[in-house]
Amino acid sequence: MSLTGEAAEERKEQIFAETRNALEKSGLTLDYLTRKLKKELNAKVTKTQKIKGAVHDLPKQFRKITTTGIIEYVKGEDGPEREYSDGESLIQWDEDAMDIRQKARIDAHRLRGDYPAEKHEVNVTGNLSEKIRDARQRSKARS
Repeated sequence: MSLTGEAAEERKEQIFAETRNALEKSGLTLDYLTRKLKKELNAKVTKTQKIKGAVHDLPKQFRKITTTGIIEYVKGEDGPEREYSDGESLIQWDEDAMDIRQKARIDAHRLRGDYPAEKHEVNVTGNLSEKIRDARQRSKARS
């Protein structure tokens, strides 16, 4: 049995509806996926680096996590007490995770339909209905 024209289109829509219902029942709703996609579009990654000695006057986007070694506090002549160390300081900062953002942007464009549909050519020799039936039986036997 081969489906042509309207029957094939109806079957495709039926399969799409079944798939969508199964996804939504498991919690993968359109709202959930949209929130996750927006989160990925704004993804950040935290970078960490060690620096010899104590650090002073870091720019706003950097955070000092800790300083190791012997720490000495010296009051400056014209300012507040400063920290000096013979160890290391650990600093952190956040950067845009461009790889994650790029993949999310591509996914968003695909979902919106901004890219042309991919065409696949399929050549089948023999009876297609028998091949589909055999594939289904093999699939059921595995599960």
